[in-house]
Amino acid sequence: MDAHVVRRVFAALTPVLTGARLEKIHHPAPDLYTVTFYAAGHKQHLVLRAGRKLPLLYLSPRRPAAPSTPDAVTMRLRKYLCGKRVVDVVCHWQERRLAMRVASADQTWLVMDMREGVSLASAFAPAPDDGPWPDALTLVDACSDDAMPQTEGAVSEAWRTYPMLTPALRRTLLHMDRPDAAALLVDLEAGCGDLFLYERGDGPVALSAWPLELGGLPVQPPVQPLVQPGGMPVVSPGGAWAAVSGRVSSLSGDVREVVCEDPLDAALRYGEPLVFGDLAATRHNEAAKPFKGESARLGRLLTKLDSEEHRLRALLAERDDAVALQAVLYRYPAEVRLDHVIVPEGEGERRISLDPRKTVRENMADMFHRSDRGARGLSMLESRRASVREERAAAEQARLAPDAPAEVAVGNVGRRGAQVRARTGGLPKTVQAFRSDDGFRLLRGRSAEGNAALLKLSSPHDLWMHAEDGPSAHLVIRRDHAAHDVPEQTLVQAGVLVGLKSWQREDAQARIMCAYVKDVKPVRGAPAGKVRVERTLTSLVVKLDATLETRLADGSVLPGHDNEAATTKAG
Repeated sequence: MDAHVVRRVFAALTPVLTGARLEKIHHPAPDLYTVTFYAAGHKQHLVLRAGRKLPLLYLSPRRPAAPSTPDAVTMRLRKYLCGKRVVDVVCHWQERRLAMRVASADQTWLVMDMREGVSLASAFAPAPDDGPWPDALTLVDACSDDAMPQTEGAVSEAWRTYPMLTPALRRTLLHMDRPDAAALLVDLEAGCGDLFLYERGDGPVALSAWPLELGGLPVQPPVQPLVQPGGMPVVSPGGAWAAVSGRVSSLSGDVREVVCEDPLDAALRYGEPLVFGDLAATRHNEAAKPFKGESARLGRLLTKLDSEEHRLRALLAERDDAVALQAVLYRYPAEVRLDHVIVPEGEGERRISLDPRKTVRENMADMFHRSDRGARGLSMLESRRASVREERAAAEQARLAPDAPAEVAVGNVGRRGAQVRARTGGLPKTVQAFRSDDGFRLLRGRSAEGNAALLKLSSPHDLWMHAEDGPSAHLVIRRDHAAHDVPEQTLVQAGVLVGLKSWQREDAQARIMCAYVKDVKPVRGAPAGKVRVERTLTSLVVKLDATLETRLADGSVLPGHDNEAATTKAG
């Protein structure tokens, strides 16, 4: 996040944090911190991802999952902060640091540094007085290639002279006309205005305090996003700087621009998918580690089996020598010992080497014995190789999709100690899997036992679906993380799959309800599959299509499918 974006986020955060009561501090991952607080009767989470590459700060109603056992640093922060009220907020936007002073006998500040992370301090400098900025044209000249020093130390001094010339702003000014650049600097000095969010289909790619041109291509017209829980930015048509030609090399392809009036909503929409996406990727990699190691071990075993096959085939080849030696055995006395014999071969002859410590007859018997061993070994090796290949394929499948049911066993293997071996068993027979056109994994129960198993196979942030006003199969839409948006097409297709296995299956359409898995509780003492839904998220009406099951089960794509859904708020 550029310092000019941070400035506007800090300005919007200050009134929210002032007077808030800190509840808890979490440390979900390295350089990732969550401060939970109460303000205006609501619990909110201030999420900070520190670092020099892509620091993030946003306010969210959703908290990233944290380890059940906090570390020592987190416990120390909780000791001094939990239950305290924030009495003062100081922001150093140019340094991207925000500090909150809590009500306590001693001066205790919670410092949130977007580069270094979260820490405690006994004092914090007041917010610097920015004062009037230098003349806009002076700043434009200062960031030109000719004016900027080339040495690293000189560049650092230049930024100290004009701290408002952040790297992102300098890259933009270099590609603007002087009048436009001066006008942009005047707006940035005022510290107000919209933020510009850039998104692709797979998530946000940039958040800027001024509009950007995408690799020389025109930006798509701003669009009105769907309303999501927690609030989303309001898109306003056009923008004051629609013609700015700042180049950002990472922005290319099918990218749309969303103009955000609220800085907190913009920061949320930009930061939350990145944080939850990284956490999901980390969990995926951790879950895949045992399967990755098992796959590598089985690959080494296959290499050894190939080497063993070469040895066994060499033993089997000795049968030809034994048969040839048997044909000329009458020529040699029973006790004679030779280092070789000459046997006929076609129109010529060939030499067979022997062990001189044994008789010719004993050499022949050893050759037959070794060839028999080679034949038996090859038969066993083929069976073993097929088994290893099957195990490796299962491990590879589990490595790519570690959320599939798997049993990880740890056993001792000789001096090497504990060796992890992963064995996958696939989904239970009572659960059926589908894949939506958008790539989402859909799990549907085949029976009451399968419906009950779905809750064990799901995460709290997954979506659960069921027919309204009557019995039906249960279905779960798997999501990577809590901020992973599910497209309407996937919701419709999941609703159709539920409707086809419900009391409404003979009707033209079905009414389906949707909830988070965390709000679906099994009823204690009731038969399997009986659940209590504490809160419904949405309700939708879908047109039933009997061919959808086969199509999605086979993994085919249904472009332009005409299922329609009327989505209504259900609570």
